Amino acid sequence: MKKFVLLSLTVILVLVFGSAALIVYKLNDIVATLRPQIEKQASSFVGAPVSLGEISASVFPSAKLSVSEAKILAPDGKSSALSLGALHASVALRPLLDKKLEISNLEIESPKITLIKDASGTRVQGLPQSPSSQSAPPPQTAPTNPSQSSDSKSLEITLARIAISNGEITIDDKISRSVTPIRAINLDAGIAVRGKEVAVPALNLSFTAAKLPPLTFTGKEIVFAQDTSKLSITSFDIASDVGNLHAEGALETASSQGTLSVSSKGIDLKRLAALLKTTAPALATMNLSGSLSTNMVVTLSGSAQPAVRGPISLRDINADLPSGQKVRGLNGELSVQGSPADLLINTSGLKFNFQELPLILATNARITQASIAVSSLSVKGLGGTINAPVTMQRSGNQAFSTQPALATLSIGDLLKISQPSVAQTISGTITSARGNFSGNLSGDVARSISGPGDILVKDFVLKGANIPNLILTKVSGIPLLEGSLRSNIAPEHQKYFNDPDTKVKELKADYSLNGGVITLRALTATSDAFILESNGTMSMAGDLNLSSTFTLNAEISASLAKRSKTITAMLNPKKMLAIPVVIQGRSPKLVVLPDISKLLQGAGGKILEEKAGSLLQKALGGKKDGTGKKSPLGGVLGF
Repeated sequence: MKKFVLLSLTVILVLVFGSAALIVYKLNDIVATLRPQIEKQASSFVGAPVSLGEISASVFPSAKLSVSEAKILAPDGKSSALSLGALHASVALRPLLDKKLEISNLEIESPKITLIKDASGTRVQGLPQSPSSQSAPPPQTAPTNPSQSSDSKSLEITLARIAISNGEITIDDKISRSVTPIRAINLDAGIAVRGKEVAVPALNLSFTAAKLPPLTFTGKEIVFAQDTSKLSITSFDIASDVGNLHAEGALETASSQGTLSVSSKGIDLKRLAALLKTTAPALATMNLSGSLSTNMVVTLSGSAQPAVRGPISLRDINADLPSGQKVRGLNGELSVQGSPADLLINTSGLKFNFQELPLILATNARITQASIAVSSLSVKGLGGTINAPVTMQRSGNQAFSTQPALATLSIGDLLKISQPSVAQTISGTITSARGNFSGNLSGDVARSISGPGDILVKDFVLKGANIPNLILTKVSGIPLLEGSLRSNIAPEHQKYFNDPDTKVKELKADYSLNGGVITLRALTATSDAFILESNGTMSMAGDLNLSSTFTLNAEISASLAKRSKTITAMLNPKKMLAIPVVIQGRSPKLVVLPDISKLLQGAGGKILEEKAGSLLQKALGGKKDGTGKKSPLGGVLGF
């Protein structure tokens, strides 16, 4: 009995393995018969000759066909133009008898492809630029079996899934003269081949590329028609640790024409920092954080630059500017339209804090390859508004011009943004200011700015220095006047000179900028106690060098005149005391130098000279005037 069982098992095993060997033999025979048709149909699909290497078949543990190497040949049909690597296909056995190649799984190992981008578009190296090109030679195929008639039933190929492992694509951009390798390409996609149409119901793709974080792509219902070169995308998503992008649309690959909708729920700028270090070093140093979202429509037009249209949303953007100033909490939306060569950017209200001060920005700008033209730029904040259209050249020294107009701005807040070191010493409200300036962004921007302007300020305060008090204190040594002018101020007027600050009700001036220096012309400062008229310069840091006339109002001048006949003789025709002074330094360390010589050169000086007689002559040292004669008042400068 045992011998019978063993004998039966042996017979069964022999039959099984014998049947398997017969199936493998027949399978290889069938594959050898179908190989020419596979090559022919593949050649027709790609529009170039396709050659398959050695094909082997196996049935355990499942039916599988393996191709040692698949090649796309050059137009001559001999030399290799493109290698797709080794192929492994899981197939159904029964349909092969009916000349149907049903592939449930196709695996491609280590394919290498080069994409060429030039003025005519983008193409795969080794493939013709257009399948309809009349100049391209007809595809060459391997010789067919002579026993096959021309009307033989064509081979039907279906593919349910394709997988690529360790692939590599090199993008050779002839326009920008750059070569970008894309490595570690891994693909898993459902696929259906229907004649000249390839449909991808589902797609998963990942790879790494230079300067980019690892990327993962997923797609649904992607269809490519070989005869029309049309690529239709129902859904395509790109994910990375930086953020996500979603795309859909249609593209004519042969001519690089089509329209895509691209959207993103959020691109993390902080995570993008590593990429910016190599692609945009200037941005990388700004410590960007926050997120960007968009919903753009991208239109491709062959070799022309792509056109974009749609909004870009900014959320909680923070940036540290090279000058040390800080932008915090930038929120709003930009509208973008055009191409990289000619782009329009508009926004009606970007809100942010600049140096901790809240601002709202609205602008219309046009950016071309040659220039940036900001037709309108409005900033609300600092207590008022700033309007400053700007035109800037993008080449050379980046020359720019602007015509700013300011209204009701807080001087202190404005200085916190532009000159923080001066902000604590000056306050007031700029009622209006205009200018017409030009400069360049290369080098020292502040020193490059030049042009004229005018300004009107209300309630101006120079902190830490009382200029009227300094002037009157320094005016001493006037003949026949005991003490200084300051000691002769009446009690009811002391408040104007005891204040630690200089307070001005209105200040106005014409000025010009050049080399970082402000040249002031006809600067007039009016307060309840005095009028100060000046000409001179002020540096960007606040250093003053002014030649001025300090005039006390009629009431204070009359009060001083009552206390001293000497002062009465020094009043101008309007019965006010006008004192020439030089103001130098930076608040609060200002130096005021009254020019007593000029003060005494008027009619009052002549009266004093007559009254002083020889005593005055002795006090003044008998110095000579410009004619060589002794002038009793010559050279008296107080300091």
